[in-house]
Amino acid sequence: MNKRKYTIRFLLSFLFFAGFSGTAGAVSGKAAWAGTYNLARWNIPSGDYSGITALGNGLYAVVNDKQNAFVLWRIRQDSLTGKVLQVEQVRRVVLQDCGDRPRLDLEAVSWWPEKNCLLLASEQEQVIRDYDLSGRPLHDSWTFDGEASPQQIHANYGFESLTADTANACIWTCTENVLRTDGDPAGFTRRESVLLPVYRLNTEGGHRLAGRYRTDKPQARSAGRTYCFGVSEMLSLPDYGLLVLEREFFVSKNYLRSWVNHKIYRVDPQSLLEAEGGEVEKTLVVSFRTRLNPFSYRLANYEGMAAGIRLPDGRQTVLLLCDAQSGAGNRLFHLKDYLRVLVLPSVTE
Repeated sequence: MNKRKYTIRFLLSFLFFAGFSGTAGAVSGKAAWAGTYNLARWNIPSGDYSGITALGNGLYAVVNDKQNAFVLWRIRQDSLTGKVLQVEQVRRVVLQDCGDRPRLDLEAVSWWPEKNCLLLASEQEQVIRDYDLSGRPLHDSWTFDGEASPQQIHANYGFESLTADTANACIWTCTENVLRTDGDPAGFTRRESVLLPVYRLNTEGGHRLAGRYRTDKPQARSAGRTYCFGVSEMLSLPDYGLLVLEREFFVSKNYLRSWVNHKIYRVDPQSLLEAEGGEVEKTLVVSFRTRLNPFSYRLANYEGMAAGIRLPDGRQTVLLLCDAQSGAGNRLFHLKDYLRVLVLPSVTE
């Protein structure tokens, strides 16, 4: 084989296995982007990052759904633009009460300022627990023995989202997809909008069904190699409301034409407080798609959201973190860990 033919064959192989994604998409209102950043540039280890939360002063806690642990990062943003200038891993913290326990599948994390601790959601056990920053378990936990018990959750469709709402002195969580009592999961076999239960947790360890969140209709028509659909995160922001991240992830059988649809909606927390189990309205903030194609290779499945800095003009930034499945792929292409910065419109707009 001559050199030219070898080069052409290599390029075709690379394009077949490695293509990806544009991030162009419909942006509603005046939301804007302040960059997408490959965490490898700061030597952040590749991981199965599933949730992120702000602790204050640029410090963040990040959970990994393959480890009974969390890591602390320090993230520095440009004070004028919100662009990320540096990410530093401070330390890794192992949960002290886990020992030889099976993997908890930690899918969400939220800082609870009233108790000065972290809240961690285990999708495997459908339990939410609190820990201090040394990994020591504290006294509060929320278990779901009724309709949202582990037996009532479709596989891998339990609690993926968690956020403390300081303004309303409560904590919000939502299942990723419908409960078994509500039929089959929404997705390629059930291509319809569905209602997901949103739970309000109080500070005494109790909880109740607050309302129901209606998803958009799934777009995939087949399972492909990998597929998931539903709500992957929630984020409560003072003066702005509750952000809900919907995500549909489709990996085709030959990898080419794989994509992830992301949509962030705003829900008024007051409507959840008054819903009494009923449906609540939502307003689109931003939507974007990442793809695998011959022209780009940034396929990314964003699962985490955290508050970033507030800009001088009053606009709030939000950090989005993707799950790269520890760099899944092959020698030609593998998923990368990205941090993306969303700039929300100001509160008055």
